Amino acid sequence: MNLAALRSRERNVRRGLGALVGLAVLVVGVPAVLLGLSRSLLDSTNPLTGMTAPWTWNGRTVEKARRPAAMCRAMA
Repeated sequence: MNLAALRSRERNVRRGLGALVGLAVLVVGVPAVLLGLSRSLLDSTNPLTGMTAPWTWNGRTVEKARRPAAMCRAMA
């Protein structure tokens, strides 16, 4: 076999493996990092944990949720 053809094949194999590693990082690594970040910031992997169902809301709870926490303390 020609030396140039061997180098080309080796280059293609390296590119293919690099693409597979990049794909693995995107498919496994990024979601794992996002789950860890969510767990550390929210104490849960589900960002909706602790929320009440929308059909149980009323005008007062919606208004309370709209105000910043500092305003809620000042008005209480």
